[in-house]
Amino acid sequence: MENIFNIIIEDSKKTVAKYGAVAKKLPWVLARHAFLFILLFVVLEAVIGTFLFYAYIFVPKTKNTEMVDSPETFQEKTYRSVLEAWEKRDAIIESSPQEEYNDPFQ
Repeated sequence: MENIFNIIIEDSKKTVAKYGAVAKKLPWVLARHAFLFILLFVVLEAVIGTFLFYAYIFVPKTKNTEMVDSPETFQEKTYRSVLEAWEKRDAIIESSPQEEYNDPFQ
């Protein structure tokens, strides 16, 4: 069983070393071909921007909106219950003792 773990650990060390070597060379490669990478990133950003514009601006405007058969009605009962809850809160706040605190900056 220990042999399997040793093999896995050694393999992971080799993999980390390999990717570490690639990671060390990456900034140099980017610097040597800076114009091409900047051009690639600008084109990539334009493609992503075009997709986002299409998905969130163009498509919602062109979709047909469904017509609602019956208009929304005002629910008086719900309104009254919310209004009562607000009034209870206001009463609790007004009945709470008003304490004056000393100004710590004077």
